[in-house]
Amino acid sequence: MDDAIHKRVLRITGAIPAVNYLKLPKSRGFALHGRFCYLQVRFEQPSALFSIHLEAVTADGNTCRISIGNIFKAKNVKTLPRDMVLCHSLEPSQLAQLWLPAEPVGVPEPPLNKPIRPKLPRSEYARSVLYCAETDELVYPAGAVVVAMAAGNSSSSSSSSSSQEAAGAGRQVIALWDISGIRQGGRAQLLMSHVSHHNVRVLRFCPFEPDTFLSAGRDSVRTYRLKGGSLRGLSVRLEPPVNKKGQVVGTATAAVASGPKIFTDLGCEAGSAALQLPTQHVFAATASGAVFQIDYARRCVVAVYQLHVGAINALAIGEGFAATASDDASLRLWPLDFSAYLLEAQHEAPVTSVALTAGGLGLAAGCEDGLLGLLGVASRRYAALMRSHCGPVACVVPHHER
Repeated sequence: MDDAIHKRVLRITGAIPAVNYLKLPKSRGFALHGRFCYLQVRFEQPSALFSIHLEAVTADGNTCRISIGNIFKAKNVKTLPRDMVLCHSLEPSQLAQLWLPAEPVGVPEPPLNKPIRPKLPRSEYARSVLYCAETDELVYPAGAVVVAMAAGNSSSSSSSSSSQEAAGAGRQVIALWDISGIRQGGRAQLLMSHVSHHNVRVLRFCPFEPDTFLSAGRDSVRTYRLKGGSLRGLSVRLEPPVNKKGQVVGTATAAVASGPKIFTDLGCEAGSAALQLPTQHVFAATASGAVFQIDYARRCVVAVYQLHVGAINALAIGEGFAATASDDASLRLWPLDFSAYLLEAQHEAPVTSVALTAGGLGLAAGCEDGLLGLLGVASRRYAALMRSHCGPVACVVPHHER
């Protein structure tokens, strides 16, 4: 009980932010609705560093994070760190600073503390990592370079470049590489490059047809096929289906299914049984916490499921089930009808990556705080494997036999 305001308060003490913080609530949201959020905070040491992160769901179903604190040098939302970027549907021009009840007069503005950040290498590693079981190698893109690294010996590697940026705003280049020559010590060969006017955040090869792959990004899911030396693409119709009552098929709301969409990951039905079914499905995760189920042959959405309150960062599909990793710090295992999750593991930080082990008996997950964990499907036990990463785990690739 605070003596000044005569209300119950929560107090944070200590000098290490990693172990001295409050996260409210621990799992579900507050279920509060409104245009304004009021937060009362008192600092016993005015010079102390602080940061407050508020996550809100907008009317169109997107989840955005608003950060307040004295560790940021600039006040413009366009200069927020990359890990605190607002969703694309929230324009910076719609935000403004307002003093309540009034802006103080004659009071000097407190100095802003510049955050101390280590200088990291400029190579940007993509989330896609391929494991070649025949040669025990990892192949991944790093910026404009394709790297093949021996899994058992990190000093043995070969690389090849490059790709290029297309001229003009909103264009991206999709490069298709032949990496089969790397096994004999050769270089990766660039088969072709394709200029795309559609936003691309993730690429996945498709098991349903030869020489095909999928792309997803902002308001776009496309299928591509390499034929006759040219790359041909078709867009998926993203209009959500509705039932006889006018409701969206699935568990998502109409605002989420019909609003702006930022697709974050892709997955296809796996296993030999999936190839024998009359209809094959592709699953696309979004930043609003929903998963779109897509009919591959008809290139249309058949259902939309709301699975998380935060963004889904990674999606893994097994034989008859799916795993999702989300910003709400949860790792979940679902049946493919997404009626209810079968397993859940709560973490202390957002889960950034997930992969299924051989046979689908385990879920390997990486977190934003560098944690790498393993959830046993049969045992229903979770084990923290390592905490030595200094940053978010961007991708997890299991061994083909373990």
